[in-house]
Amino acid sequence: MKYSESVENRVLTVSMFLSDSEYLLWQKELDGNECSKVYFEFNNQSNGGYNHIAEIALMRDGIHLVKSDYTLEHFYFDIRFKDYNKLVRALIQIYSHNPKVLDVIDE
Repeated sequence: MKYSESVENRVLTVSMFLSDSEYLLWQKELDGNECSKVYFEFNNQSNGGYNHIAEIALMRDGIHLVKSDYTLEHFYFDIRFKDYNKLVRALIQIYSHNPKVLDVIDE
């Protein structure tokens, strides 16, 4: 499991590689605009889009996502995931314009 976070051209990118075939990716422009869109994709670009995550429940052992079409996606982490706190901080920053989306269960 590998966590990565970077800012390039004022775009925050957060990615997690859960296995060789599973990944999660978030991107948000850091322009101070409350309306800037959040891009999210998992495992393939066909599973990506802007503002299509309605709810996130984040826990030390995984993440549960409710998409805007009300379908659910679940991804599980290695319990020894050492960058969990970095992920929490990054997602709080990404969803700061709409904090109701993100529910951090384990801080």
